[in-house]
Amino acid sequence: MISSVRLENILREYPSAGYRLCIPELVFSNFNIYVIAGANASGKTTLLKTIAFLEVPDKGRIFFDEMDVFAEKNNCKSLRKRVGFVMQNPYLFDMDVFGNIALGLKIRKYSEKEIIFRVTNILENLQIEHLSHRNVRELSAGERQKVAIAQVLVLNPDVILLDEPTANVDMQSTLAIEKIIRNIQKTSNPIIIMTTHSLSQTYRISTNIIYLAEGKIAESLDGGFNDNF
Repeated sequence: MISSVRLENILREYPSAGYRLCIPELVFSNFNIYVIAGANASGKTTLLKTIAFLEVPDKGRIFFDEMDVFAEKNNCKSLRKRVGFVMQNPYLFDMDVFGNIALGLKIRKYSEKEIIFRVTNILENLQIEHLSHRNVRELSAGERQKVAIAQVLVLNPDVILLDEPTANVDMQSTLAIEKIIRNIQKTSNPIIIMTTHSLSQTYRISTNIIYLAEGKIAESLDGGFNDNF
């Protein structure tokens, strides 16, 4: 299991947009839920994409434990499989829920028996087993988001990144998804990093809060995680 992710002197520039992400140092460890908060265009999604290998920084280094991600090509390839990324507007395939969740396991050539076991287990854990044979086009926004989370969790990643996972869902679904995230942290102990622009959500779910403003860390605090929610 990956126990820490460390960013050092990260710089990612977008000259045409007049924007840059500049992170001198940032460390994430397991047993925590990190919330990256900030206004739109503050750098939240760029930061997640950098950790997820979807953006390559212009400068700087990223370490998973003590492994330098960019030191060797094979490092990036092997570590990418250990990171799960739930996007704000996830892409789901035109098939049933079971098939969407099973797809990543099939690509990684798991046995049919193992696929059925893992998918069934994650459906039960997320309490969406009743959706198993529904086509994803028939689902609500909150249900689709749960399926996207299930797609990631079924692969047992060491690092889970969630880009505003409740931005497009109602309050009931928001609280349900937050409960799922807290349960993941308690049972599996991955590194969880999520973004939000909701201050109330930040204090409901986080153990550590990082505020970004104009691509820079404005403040870093211990969170206000309340287990009563």
